[in-house]
Amino acid sequence: MVFARSLTPRKGDRNWWTEAEVEALVEGVKAYFHPNQSSIPWKLVLAFGTGRFNPSRTVTDLKDKWRNIHKERSKRAAKGM
Repeated sequence: MVFARSLTPRKGDRNWWTEAEVEALVEGVKAYFHPNQSSIPWKLVLAFGTGRFNPSRTVTDLKDKWRNIHKERSKRAAKGM
């Protein structure tokens, strides 16, 4: 019996984000998110970045990374950078 947990990398086996992946994420969000939408279609963003994202990336990985990017940008804007 295989459990889903065993298929995910352990904490020590993290897949760090490359600059190319971050660029693909930003481009994908720009391509598929419009101000009149209530949420970002993460499955489409993941499909958009096929070949550019690490194959182990999930829609949750993208959503979490986007949240962290957005949080960092907000901090910089508040500091006036």
